[in-house]
Amino acid sequence: MINLLSLDPESFIELYEFYNFTYNNVSGVWDSSVVIRVCNFIEENNTIPGLSFEGNLYYALGIQGEGFDLIGQGTIPTPTLIISNVGGILTSWLKETRTNPNYRLEGTYVKRRVTQKRFLDGQPNANDSIKELPYQIYVIEQLQEETYQSVKFGLTTPFDTEGITLPARIMSRTCSWRYRSPECGYVPGNMFTINNQPTEDQNLDVCAKTLKACQLRFGQFQTLPFGGFPGLNTYS
Repeated sequence: MINLLSLDPESFIELYEFYNFTYNNVSGVWDSSVVIRVCNFIEENNTIPGLSFEGNLYYALGIQGEGFDLIGQGTIPTPTLIISNVGGILTSWLKETRTNPNYRLEGTYVKRRVTQKRFLDGQPNANDSIKELPYQIYVIEQLQEETYQSVKFGLTTPFDTEGITLPARIMSRTCSWRYRSPECGYVPGNMFTINNQPTEDQNLDVCAKTLKACQLRFGQFQTLPFGGFPGLNTYS
């Protein structure tokens, strides 16, 4: 067996798994059956656009992670992920988080795995019992930047007490309720688009999950069932 922490290790390969949580209307729970797998490496003379590790395909994508240091004291790490968006490859996913009332970006789990080329499927050490460093679990806290070239996510740990309440709930400035769910409480009435413009087309009736969108539907001076925390990040 080859030691992953040898004095002269090969270049490490970073693997990222995004657990695409969607709301199941039947069971009433968030479903993580859809996993998006990407990596920062592509094998030479390979027929797939990435690599295979433990039977799973990871698509090669320009991705850079910072702040993943393992520390045992001090502040909780808040890493960042910068992912290539050339050609708008992430645009459809981000659009889904804005327009699908059954999905939310904040709270999406991100699993970071680190291995080496010799442990990939088809390599001599693919069947070793230890072939990766201890994996790390984070959640997306914020979409920090989106351009035509790249997308930047801010991450935090699932145990960050500044980001959750009891019972466990991600604190965000946007509403976390599913549109027209019992928590939302909105019944058919005035309809507005994702840009808060009036519409008579039910297919365009999409809540922007902002405080303004809630006020437009319930009234500015009414008690609002807003499921977000608009006062977050007011002070630095």
